[in-house]
Amino acid sequence: MKTVPRSELFYKLQREVDNQLNSCNTSFERDNAIVFLGQDLRKYGYSINKYGYLQDISSKESKSMKPELRSLLMKDFTNVAVKDIGKYIINRDTFCTPPRTIYTKNGAKQEASSVFSRMHHEDTNPENSASLYIVYSYGYHFPLVMYDYTCERWYMNMDKDSRTTNKHRTLIQQSFAKHYMSAIASDTEEMSGIDNYGSTAHWVMHKAS
Repeated sequence: MKTVPRSELFYKLQREVDNQLNSCNTSFERDNAIVFLGQDLRKYGYSINKYGYLQDISSKESKSMKPELRSLLMKDFTNVAVKDIGKYIINRDTFCTPPRTIYTKNGAKQEASSVFSRMHHEDTNPENSASLYIVYSYGYHFPLVMYDYTCERWYMNMDKDSRTTNKHRTLIQQSFAKHYMSAIASDTEEMSGIDNYGSTAHWVMHKAS
């Protein structure tokens, strides 16, 4: 049986991802396509970042990570009920809520997860070890809660949004309180900045530059 070279597999998968993402009509649809593509790609040893680019999580660079961090990257997404998201978040587990019919602000109907998490690791290397655990509500535009491994710090987005997003936040707050955990109150702009730059330190340096 012929084995497909790793580099050839990478380009084939990237082309397939590009084709699927290009077929999405809205950013909301694209966000959720990335989540579910990420689940499928893990069986090949790849992950996908929020921009749609693949990364080999079985590569030499990934193997240089701390074992516990690498094991988090390799975990499959788990479908969980909304009421149970808190216990997955406090353990920093990857998950998504089951797809359901959601209506976007312009009235379009989508099948999507209302809450999902991801590990931000495209910036992870032996030099900076940047890594984030991020939970989103209805897409990448609204990071709801975040853990920065580089400074061991939780953030929670306190911006008011939809009624259901506010409900998601309440569930997380209740879970944090139950386990005597706390998070720094933040907002969408700050948390999106940390998300985009890979760590709190990189975001702070960017703002200072």
